[in-house]
Amino acid sequence: MKKGVLLLCALVLVASQACCTAPAPDAGLTPVPPSSSDAVPSVPAPTRKSSLSGSPLKSPPPFVTTVKGGDTLIVPGKRVGAIALGEQIDRVESRIGKAEIVPREDFQIYSFVQYLLDLGVQKDSVMIILVMNPAYATSEGIAVGRGITTVIRAYGRNYEYEEIKNADVEYLISYPAQGISFSVWKEKVVKIKIYNQKLTIRHMKQ
Repeated sequence: MKKGVLLLCALVLVASQACCTAPAPDAGLTPVPPSSSDAVPSVPAPTRKSSLSGSPLKSPPPFVTTVKGGDTLIVPGKRVGAIALGEQIDRVESRIGKAEIVPREDFQIYSFVQYLLDLGVQKDSVMIILVMNPAYATSEGIAVGRGITTVIRAYGRNYEYEEIKNADVEYLISYPAQGISFSVWKEKVVKIKIYNQKLTIRHMKQ
C-alpha cells in the first residue's frame, strides 16, 4: 500500500513538470528564409545591342530620355527631333554628348544609349537614324509600340516588305520614297528608321 502511494505521487510529480515546461521548438515550424527556388529572382538589365550592327554595347541604358530641347518629332527622310540627316556627327555629339561607336565596313554606328537612338554615319555625316525610343513620333502619331495596321493606314499599302527573322524583328516594312521604315515584332513597331531616300535596301535592314 505504501509503495503504491509513493508510485502515484511520483507519477503526479512527473505530469506536473511536463505541463509547466515549454515544449522544444519544432524545427519544421520554424520560419526560414526562402530558398533560391522560392525567392523572387532579381532580373539583371539586358545587354543592349546596337540594332544597326548587332554588336553588344558597353553599357545598358540607365533610363530612357529624349534629347534636350523637347523636340520629339520624326520627319521621314529628314530628321528625328533636333538630329538631322546629313548633319556632321561632331556637331551632334557637341550638343547631346558622346556616343558609343561600333565600326562597320560600310559605315560607323554611333549609339546614344540614354536616348535609345542609333546613328549610321558615313564620312562623318549622319545617313541613318534608328529610333527605339517610344517618346519620338511622326506627325501621324506613329511611334515605337504602335500596331503595324496604324502604320499602313497612315502611309498606305505601297510599301516594300522583307522578312527578317532576327531575335527581335520578324519583318521590315519600308517606304523608300518617303525615307522611313518600320521593324515589326508580333504586329507591333519595335524600331523606326529614317534615312535618305537614295540609300539602297541593304542599308535599311534592321
